[in-house]
Amino acid sequence: MDIAKQRAQTFNQVARLYNTARPSYPIGLIKDLEELAQLQDTSRILEVGTGTGKATLPFAQRGYTIHCLEPGNQLAIVADENLSSYPTVTIETVTFEDWPLQAAAYDLVMSAQAFHWVDPEVGYAKAAQALKSTGQIALIWNIGTRTDDVITQQLDRAYTTYANWRLRSFEERVSEREQELVASQHFTEPIIKHYPWSQRYTTQQYLDLVRTQSDYLIQSEAKQRELLDEIVTVIENNGGSIVRTYASVLMLANKTRSA
Repeated sequence: MDIAKQRAQTFNQVARLYNTARPSYPIGLIKDLEELAQLQDTSRILEVGTGTGKATLPFAQRGYTIHCLEPGNQLAIVADENLSSYPTVTIETVTFEDWPLQAAAYDLVMSAQAFHWVDPEVGYAKAAQALKSTGQIALIWNIGTRTDDVITQQLDRAYTTYANWRLRSFEERVSEREQELVASQHFTEPIIKHYPWSQRYTTQQYLDLVRTQSDYLIQSEAKQRELLDEIVTVIENNGGSIVRTYASVLMLANKTRSA
């Protein structure tokens, strides 16, 4: 199996933990997307990789019609529970690649924390096909930002030692995703907005977060235990909690006329 597909499928194993441990998205990002995309009461949204519905919920609360695609059956079950009060939201358990295309049907294709798992040879073209001529794509991520404090340095060493994580900078990850979007030629140069925030975690909260990350989930059980043990040691030796800094990223682009 392709390593990217293997990683993408790991989240389904920890669906309920993912729902509790993973953060949602800043209200400022939600409001900016709503305004920049000029969403109307009648707007139809296609969401790719819904997960447990963390990005879906604020748009469902605003009354938009949303069709959610989530390949993980356990993730889809949790999303259905979270979104059951919103009759304008439907959930289909399917990958975006296998989804039967509804051409020119949507005003917005949205994907939070998920579109980098979609085959780029398929994803951008199919997103453009699903959009009306005036449609837009909105890609959203929560991405960790670097600090140079002692606890971060010690955790970085643990990640590389026990899980062989490749630690990439915030700028590198955003640039890579922007270039991929533009290179597809199906969308214009995107508007990119950043929303910095931070969160303090207890040792247990941070362990739960790590347990939802694909770099951890693809490791052997022995490597997982070693990594978690080292994380406990690092955090407990540094006061028993940790502050992690993030920036939520909104990347919004118009469908090109030729798409």
